[in-house]
Amino acid sequence: MINSANMISAPGVVRNLSPGRNRLGIGPLAPGGAESVRALRAALAAAGIEAAEPDDIRAEVWRKLMINMTASTLGLVTGEPSSVVRDDPGLGEIFARLVEEGLMIARAHGFELGAEIRPEALRAAIPAGRKPSILQDLEAGRPMEVAEIVLAPQAFARAAGLATPTLDVLAAIAARLARARGRPGPGAALSPAGG
Repeated sequence: MINSANMISAPGVVRNLSPGRNRLGIGPLAPGGAESVRALRAALAAAGIEAAEPDDIRAEVWRKLMINMTASTLGLVTGEPSSVVRDDPGLGEIFARLVEEGLMIARAHGFELGAEIRPEALRAAIPAGRKPSILQDLEAGRPMEVAEIVLAPQAFARAAGLATPTLDVLAAIAARLARARGRPGPGAALSPAGG
């Protein structure tokens, strides 16, 4: 799990936009599989790259998804940096609803994150001025991760029988943007669940 804000500023040149906030977490997907990642963590440590071992890598994925499916995707559909949700009260309300829906989806799949993720605190912590990578991909004509960032959580909601009206609207808009630009990305077909 990589948490790092970056931007390709020229071919072969990646600029890090989050010094001091970069994190790399490596853990097994299945309980009891810690041995399988030990060698990788040791190799990274030998190269001077700290790679924490989270208690549960799947919970880390859900935590990261809370930003990607909310602020990053709102940045995509507005063409703005993710901090637009911090600066625009109306988008801030949509952001809060998306976070609540995301927490509900995670909870339905065994990950209770509500005690640590509060919409207003998450919103306030979004750094100013960073374009989300999914928007950078759209602008640069690269494949986009709409299926992974928006449609996958929507599918998880459907599997649990949950209604996610805010996510459904965002998923339809994001999928349309990707289809219209011919940049669906590596995931599944870009068809919002239920629509």
